[in-house]
Amino acid sequence: NTNRKIVIVDDGLAMPDPEETQQIRHRNYRSPEELTVDLAGNLPPCANAELQRLMQRAFVQVVMDASKTERQINRLMNSAVYLLCWIRRYHSQLFHGYEGADIPCFILMGGCQNVHDARYLRFLSLLPVDILILAPDLNRVCTLNDPRLLELTGADSLPVMKFPRDSSSAQMRTVAAHAESELTSLLYQDSGLY
Repeated sequence: NTNRKIVIVDDGLAMPDPEETQQIRHRNYRSPEELTVDLAGNLPPCANAELQRLMQRAFVQVVMDASKTERQINRLMNSAVYLLCWIRRYHSQLFHGYEGADIPCFILMGGCQNVHDARYLRFLSLLPVDILILAPDLNRVCTLNDPRLLELTGADSLPVMKFPRDSSSAQMRTVAAHAESELTSLLYQDSGLY
């Protein structure tokens, strides 16, 4: 209702396709610092100078943090290229016409599936973006761990992988169906009752 820019991604981030990765200008690197500085030139341009500085700083921080675990320079480069592909993919949806008071919102349904997803969300967390990660299926573990993350976990698990964009797409279990499944699990699990 507030006309904020909202980007909704269902069932995790899709891996970059070959066309996206080919658009990232890169070469052979000797050090993580050289890689980071050179690849930062692939960040999309921003009309807002402050946002551009924040993006550059966030990119450098995330890639340098990744260099602590990714010891091989080629693996680090692949990780940075994935990060840049996602930055470019969602940049215009989040920041087109950005003004300092306009805070966009990024909603990821299904949680982070790998370290690459988690790095993109860490990048966004360093920018003026509200991030909501919804992982209703408790059997799928979200790989993002961050001390700045407010994590709320409910007792029930729902296998929902699409964000409900309107009331017709929201399907919830009724109280009666939930009570029936709870009763079934109580009666027929190691209780001796059949």
